[in-house]
Amino acid sequence: MVKYLVKIIELISTNIKLILLKIMHLRTLKYSPIQFFSIFSSIELGKNAKLRLYSNIHVKSGTKIKIRDGAMVKIGENSFFNHGCILVSRNKIWIGSGVQIGPNVMFFDHDHDYASPNGIK
Repeated sequence: MVKYLVKIIELISTNIKLILLKIMHLRTLKYSPIQFFSIFSSIELGKNAKLRLYSNIHVKSGTKIKIRDGAMVKIGENSFFNHGCILVSRNKIWIGSGVQIGPNVMFFDHDHDYASPNGIK
């Protein structure tokens, strides 16, 4: 019974979170209303950042999705992010349908070599 109550709370809180983001990012955020994000997860959208969430995505606590200015992220249906995952996009990240991601996995589409001439400035 508790498991179902938690899922209902996640569904409601996720939709509230996504509606508030939609108000600020009208054209760049598209999502299905069936999402299950932990209340301890976060989504950050930069200016002109695009996010597309297909249906039935499950996100556990501590997961952070950060989409920088002008970048794009698409997450396919029935995907799962375990606890503590981090996804940071400065360009484009596409995650397919039915993907299951283990705990503390990090996704970056950019270089973190600050010493390199082509690294982040």
